[in-house]
Amino acid sequence: MTHPRLKRHLTLVAHGPDVVELRHGVLSPSSVTLTDDTRSGRLLRILAGLDGCRSVAEIAASQDLPEDDVAAVVARLTELDLLEHGSGHALDHYLDRLVPGLAAQEMPPPEAVTLLGDPGVCEGIARVLGDEPDIRTADDRLRAALREIARSEPLDGLDFEEAAEPFAPLRDGFAVFAVDAVDPLEFRAFNRVCLHHRVPWIHAASDGPLLLVGPTFVPYRTSCYGCLETRLMANMRDSAGYQRYKNALAEGRVTTPDTPLDATLSAMLTSLTSFEALNLLRTGTSFTAGKMLTLYLPTMEFAFHEVLRSPSCPDCAPAPEQDDTALYYDIRALLNDADGPA
Repeated sequence: MTHPRLKRHLTLVAHGPDVVELRHGVLSPSSVTLTDDTRSGRLLRILAGLDGCRSVAEIAASQDLPEDDVAAVVARLTELDLLEHGSGHALDHYLDRLVPGLAAQEMPPPEAVTLLGDPGVCEGIARVLGDEPDIRTADDRLRAALREIARSEPLDGLDFEEAAEPFAPLRDGFAVFAVDAVDPLEFRAFNRVCLHHRVPWIHAASDGPLLLVGPTFVPYRTSCYGCLETRLMANMRDSAGYQRYKNALAEGRVTTPDTPLDATLSAMLTSLTSFEALNLLRTGTSFTAGKMLTLYLPTMEFAFHEVLRSPSCPDCAPAPEQDDTALYYDIRALLNDADGPA
């Protein structure tokens, strides 16, 4: 085996540098414990290096260990059938081939977080993230400006530049837009603003029996809210009903009833959204980059849904003619510019 790797399902549990347990399972685990009787302090370092990326010689050189020691551990693990030669099933193949590409979704951890949306949810997120530096809560004027964009007719370039100017301070950080009820018009308007200023943001809302967290949108690197809406519309049985709901929002005919579960649902939404925001703050990425987490309340079912970019997205996809280049050019145009009319 040129590049040995511990089987992916094994968890390495160190009880010391010379006593290491290789465990599989949580509630009813099975495990194998390896002990280095020579007490050299090398066993844990050797096992940690078996990641499938390096040969025995490379592991020994990187850890400054004798190559024979590494080879002996590999031989013992081979006897115990704890090493793998490659992907054992389709999921392993998927992880090997596609997961490295997910690193492209990472970004430098943001310097600030701006909370925008309904006060109940935003205050809860602010409490959870209270120890993090530079947590901001957008004032009512910013929400009013967003609603103005959402309720206006589609704006041309210059009008939109002016309307989006109040959101320029968001550029240096990350935004969390969390609400108690879905308002597609506001989300769509905020999506346009964030694409314009290149602000990463996360969307969170309660929608009937569902809690929606994510996707985390990274402008022009992951799907945007327009992509999400496009794909939702394509999969809806009653897309006309969704359009009627958007029309009712625009006309101010939608009311949100108060229920005894409101405080509980708000706390659950706050908790899940805060976890994703904290992931982004600490690591520069999150579980919902390009994915949406849903919690279906009647059955308490959690699910992640991948949201791919839409090539026909009206918000983040370029217009067909915008980036086109001429296939042919007329040499006479160059001659005319250089020497006057030919």
